[in-house]
Amino acid sequence: MPPCDRVHIQHPCRRHGPEGAFVTWRRGLSASDTAAMDEQTAEQQTPARPVAGQRWVVGVDGSAAAVNALRWAVHRVGASLPPARPGTPVVVEATGAFHVPTVMSLFAAKRGFGVDQLGIEATAAHDVDEAIEAVAQAGVEIRPVVEEGQAAHALVEAADDADLLVVGRRGSGDLRHHVLGSVSRYCATHAEVPVVVVPTEWDVTSAPEGPIVIGFDGSEQAAEA
Repeated sequence: MPPCDRVHIQHPCRRHGPEGAFVTWRRGLSASDTAAMDEQTAEQQTPARPVAGQRWVVGVDGSAAAVNALRWAVHRVGASLPPARPGTPVVVEATGAFHVPTVMSLFAAKRGFGVDQLGIEATAAHDVDEAIEAVAQAGVEIRPVVEEGQAAHALVEAADDADLLVVGRRGSGDLRHHVLGSVSRYCATHAEVPVVVVPTEWDVTSAPEGPIVIGFDGSEQAAEA
């Protein structure tokens, strides 16, 4: 008789009569059966590992410089050029920011009317949508994002857990646009992730791949670069 690993004795019950009892047993499993069951259980409990991807944050304010920065990011991802890596998915987040200056709020309150914050936010969202439409490329995922706050601080915070932050070098002089010249400087000196500042003159059709120049002054920050 094969080995038993469980014995169950049921006490007498009416169905079996006053003196009835029955015994059940389960045949013991072989070593190969146990190993197969353990392997099947492990496969069911272990979830599939997702492919680790990258997240790039690109500052957008409606200016030509910002659109060019987004175009640079999309081009690098589409062509799998560094810092993009072949086989690694990259999500590009076109990030706009809106902010109601304190002076504007005080001016509006003094005259008895409010600031159209929803309208300002909608304008930022419109700038993001237009930039995405201008540079959209098949195979590259671009997500629109709108954050509240001053552009420089909002971008640095949005890129806190990102892999890259991309901004244009200059913005427009329009009051409703944030000047990316000062924003790019702030991002480069405060962001916790690598920052790319795309020149306004950069063009995807006339930008050959060349050497990367790294400034080094012996500091830890330069060594990390």
